[in-house]
Amino acid sequence: YVICTFNDITALKKAEDALKISHERFIHAGTATSDTLWDWNIVTDEMYVGDSFYSLLGRLKTNSIKSMHGFTHNIHKVDKAPYTKSLKEAINSTNSKWSFEYRLLKADGTYSYVNDKATIIRNSLGQAIQIIGAIHDVTIEKKIKDELQLSEQRFRGAFEHSYVGMAIVDIDGYWIDANNRLCEILGYSKQELEGMTFEELTYIDDLPADLSNRDKLIQGLESYCSMEKRYIHKSGLSIWVNLYVSVVKNEKGEILHFISQIIDISERKKMELENKRLIDETNYNKAAQLERAEYMYRLLAENTADLICLHSLDSTFEYVSPSVSKLLGYNPDALVHQLPELLVHPDDSATLNNTIQTIVNEKKDVSINLRLKNHVGEYKWFESKVTVIRDSTIPIRFQSSS
Repeated sequence: YVICTFNDITALKKAEDALKISHERFIHAGTATSDTLWDWNIVTDEMYVGDSFYSLLGRLKTNSIKSMHGFTHNIHKVDKAPYTKSLKEAINSTNSKWSFEYRLLKADGTYSYVNDKATIIRNSLGQAIQIIGAIHDVTIEKKIKDELQLSEQRFRGAFEHSYVGMAIVDIDGYWIDANNRLCEILGYSKQELEGMTFEELTYIDDLPADLSNRDKLIQGLESYCSMEKRYIHKSGLSIWVNLYVSVVKNEKGEILHFISQIIDISERKKMELENKRLIDETNYNKAAQLERAEYMYRLLAENTADLICLHSLDSTFEYVSPSVSKLLGYNPDALVHQLPELLVHPDDSATLNNTIQTIVNEKKDVSINLRLKNHVGEYKWFESKVTVIRDSTIPIRFQSSS
């Protein structure tokens, strides 16, 4: 005969089925996310790592990871000790969460930065028995973050050590930040500037143009603007500056703030003003000297028996001395703006024209003999000396004395 015993294992089978279903769910969850899921049984040191882990490292799943030791073998040597220490502290604590950032070695010899987040499962005594985690590849985010940080460091270095004044100004005109050079230019500390707007420090006559430029930047009509303007120094004095303003926007195209570069040109403006004063003074002196010279010239011309004339470079009469009335019988004013050909004998016209060309082109004085017609149509011989009048070295007119 046969003696059989039967034990009810329904609960065990249900538990096994539930475990199988849970394991399948774990595997499916791993394929549904870009994160790598892992499960470590702390008591047995058995470890399961999702297939995406091998894709992350660029390896084939020939030797799958089965223990924590096998897993940590892939961690960068600099990060391995801090990783182990952090995980051990979490296990020995009462925490139910743990996270750590480290590097994993890839098949090509490079490293991926990962962020590892896990849940710690404890028994009724509070002892850690299992950890389930998810590894997220943050290499790209890390690279972008590092590049942004480097860019920020470069900007901060250029900002703080620039030989020109620099400021960050918000859309309402408040100074957010200012470098030391700008503080020197305006006479205010950074703390004092942070509670003020650029409008408060702008010279009143320059404010409309300044606000107009700001509005163009806000409306997107310009990407940057520049102008010469005046600020009011803390001492109350006005300061001339060259202002250059550009816009900083976020990824949505919204204005975050303005970057202002400010160059003190007060000394240059003083020099320009002094140069203008000297030029004006020189021009005034020249004008006075010219007026005096013309007066003496006319005084001499009007009291000589010779015929004295001033001509433009095209030979037109600009001035004719009163002696023309006695010599030729003409009113001197009637000849002004007329050409000498009006008086010159036709046979002497070529001589006159050649003389004028010599004066203009060769810039030298000439003497000629020619016949001039009087008011009754008779011709008289005259000896004329023609002299070039220059401004510095440039001929501007000529004088004839007959």
